[in-house]
Amino acid sequence: MSAREFSKVSPAVWRSGRFHRLQGPVTPKLVYFYFVTNTHVNSAGCYALPDLYACADLGCEAEAYTIARDALLAGEMIDFDPATSEILVERWFRHNPPMNPNHHKGTSRLVSEIESDRLREKAEAALTEAWQAYQIRKEEDETRRQLEVAQKEAARSQRGYGTLQPVGASGHLLNTRLMKGVG
Repeated sequence: MSAREFSKVSPAVWRSGRFHRLQGPVTPKLVYFYFVTNTHVNSAGCYALPDLYACADLGCEAEAYTIARDALLAGEMIDFDPATSEILVERWFRHNPPMNPNHHKGTSRLVSEIESDRLREKAEAALTEAWQAYQIRKEEDETRRQLEVAQKEAARSQRGYGTLQPVGASGHLLNTRLMKGVG
């Protein structure tokens, strides 16, 4: 397993002449790669994608594209609503969760704009789950941070640090005979 959790892939790959010159069949694996990297994808993982746009990007016939898309649908890698031509990448938020409140807000707006009721409800449920997991992680991180601060403070007080002392004084100097007033 790779140490990295993800790698960036630019949507510009679908406009690359070198990439388009590659020959070979349109496989479900290639179409899945397209669904998660194309220029239509957004932070909601659900977007409108007319078949002919996909065929133009993939350089394939509509029949080959439909066969590959249907294989991904059967394999539960995507969901698709033919009435709205919207693709939903399954488990999108497991790999692309909102990273902060503003990201969550923007993604929520995109989810609310999904035309397909079925896909919108699915995306809303997945986003809610991902956001709750984010909030739990943040609370755990804050609790862990507070515990570390408390442990450091306890260790400092045991060593005699952290108590009020005259500037330039150390615990050792305060315990000398001169400072104690012994003659």
